[in-house]
Amino acid sequence: MRNKLTKQEVYSTLIKCLKKANYQWWNEELLVPDYTNEVLSFLSADTIYAHKRISRSQKTIDKLVKTIFQDKNLLAYEIVFINGEVYWRNPQDFVLPYKTMGT
Repeated sequence: MRNKLTKQEVYSTLIKCLKKANYQWWNEELLVPDYTNEVLSFLSADTIYAHKRISRSQKTIDKLVKTIFQDKNLLAYEIVFINGEVYWRNPQDFVLPYKTMGT
């Protein structure tokens, strides 16, 4: 069962989560939220600088994932894609390879 959020409300919540995890990444547009077919994701800017910076910052990615999964508006969502990686809210429920939110 999905939340009754509009697409714009989901975007706003994802932006809020990104700002909380790393305001500079949002300000520099290193990651941009996306919401298609009820799937949460963040896409990185298509530059070498952005890819290197994001790939070296697992701590920030973990904080972003944790912030998303703790947000009361996003409780209905089980996965988020960030820069090509999949993160599950409850990874023990799935058999496929996965990344966890680092808790």
